[in-house]
Amino acid sequence: MPRFLPLLLILLSTSPASATPADSLTREAIAAEARLDTARALDLFLQADRLRPDDPFLLQKIARQYSDSVLDTEDVAEKQSRAQRALDYALRSVELAPADPENVLSLAVSHGKLAVLGDTRAKIEHSRVIKEMAE
Repeated sequence: MPRFLPLLLILLSTSPASATPADSLTREAIAAEARLDTARALDLFLQADRLRPDDPFLLQKIARQYSDSVLDTEDVAEKQSRAQRALDYALRSVELAPADPENVLSLAVSHGKLAVLGDTRAKIEHSRVIKEMAE
């Protein structure tokens, strides 16, 4: 029995019974994301973020959902608002985990979306930031 104790402890620690509410919300959000249900995924990731703030994985996922939701509206001001929120969350994720390539990619995508939606000055500013990140 002692040989199997470490395996038993691992199985018990990863069982759904030991999952936190944030873990459950994150699993549901990932499933919604896979179904391309951006609004539901965003709502669930935001709920998980309230329970586990400053989690770079959640921040990146929220940034991605805001970025993806830009396509869900025709209102240009709302597109810019969502793209800006995506940038804000992406910046936080990169601050917490700068070596994670998904975080850096989300940051670049957010700058790109804001560049596309912005005026000439915004296009130039965001393009410079993206170029600096790539170098």
